[in-house]
Amino acid sequence: MLLLGPAPASPPLCSFVVVTYRRDEALRRTLADLRSQLVGRSAELILVDNNADGVDRVGMLEGFERSTLLRQAENLGVAEGRNVGIWRSRGRFLVFLDDDASFAVPDAMDAVEAAFGEDPAIGAVAFRSFDAATGVGDPAEFPHTDKRLPEDGPIDTFRFIGVGHALRRDAVEQVGTYRPEFFYSMEEFDLSYRLLSHGWRIVYRPAVVVAHRRDPAGRVPSPRKVEMSVLNKLRIAFMHLPPRHAMLCAAAWLCRGFAMRRGVYRVDRVLAEFVAWAFRNYELRRPLQPRVMRRIHEMGGVAWR
Repeated sequence: MLLLGPAPASPPLCSFVVVTYRRDEALRRTLADLRSQLVGRSAELILVDNNADGVDRVGMLEGFERSTLLRQAENLGVAEGRNVGIWRSRGRFLVFLDDDASFAVPDAMDAVEAAFGEDPAIGAVAFRSFDAATGVGDPAEFPHTDKRLPEDGPIDTFRFIGVGHALRRDAVEQVGTYRPEFFYSMEEFDLSYRLLSHGWRIVYRPAVVVAHRRDPAGRVPSPRKVEMSVLNKLRIAFMHLPPRHAMLCAAAWLCRGFAMRRGVYRVDRVLAEFVAWAFRNYELRRPLQPRVMRRIHEMGGVAWR
């Protein structure tokens, strides 16, 4: 761990957490854009370096008034990497950006603070994102199952997407951090359901806009990427969904794996990993209460998708 600059006497309002792995060029762009956002603000940057390659990246943090570099001995994955940043952070609000994403509006921090200020029951704020290469929003990064909803309209929702989001520290302290087995993908959905179960609101605020550059470096290679996504969706179904919804979710995602990587996707490996994990972690099964399922339905959402 390396702390740059004097430690402030009081905690900052916002802690920005960036987890990086094999994307130095993209990371430099992300940090350069973020540096201008944080000048003179009550904020800190925490960079979690998952590379474990011996390269000193401390120079990338020059110009930040409050910054911390956390070097890891191995690649912890996105979920545990974020947890490392959370444990070191001090802010009331925790803001997360992927290392290949940047805010596309100059007043992003104001918009984040305004969103949390609407209601103390708001535990998470989902950001609007678009593909930096095309300028078009990716439906997969719109935090709702109804993709017909307008991207520019604020809504209450039941999930957020990891590329850009913010969490209230009080909410994280109540429901817990990201589960480390979600090494890649779906970690947000697990945390979203835990927030809803404890009565927290999740809101989508399109005033906070993120440009996602989608750097291919550092990503889990296919077909393992598909297998991990399906495996994690099975875990979420097991932990959070009532029986009928869990079965629908499992069937849909096992089939989706075939559609995405026919002939390469190993359903037997996915099922074996899932069964072994579920047997060891049966105590994690806590299906969403009827009131939460009704709330998702009232939002127009489909819990098993």
